[in-house]
Amino acid sequence: MVETLNAMAQTGGQSQTNPLTTVIFIVMIIAILYFLLFMPQRKQEQKRKQMIATLTKGDEVVTSGGIHGTISRIKEDTIIVKISEKTEIAVEKNSVSRVKERK
Repeated sequence: MVETLNAMAQTGGQSQTNPLTTVIFIVMIIAILYFLLFMPQRKQEQKRKQMIATLTKGDEVVTSGGIHGTISRIKEDTIIVKISEKTEIAVEKNSVSRVKERK
């Protein structure tokens, strides 16, 4: 007990921490943040890319601007969306936010 008090008196009452412990703690925090923040984003982005890659003629879609319509033609980077009987618009594939349920 006396030795412990003497040791604390010599260090000014502060306990010394091992630098390896600090590094391990920082690595654990980074790993937790990676799995909680970045992994769900990656999965969501992969799901979105797959949705865009599988667009087909006749799919009912909603664009990021809120336009509802049916795909009438597909080009390389754009799709032609029929929004009414005689109205079609060209939009980027990436602007499709969701595909309505396929029948």
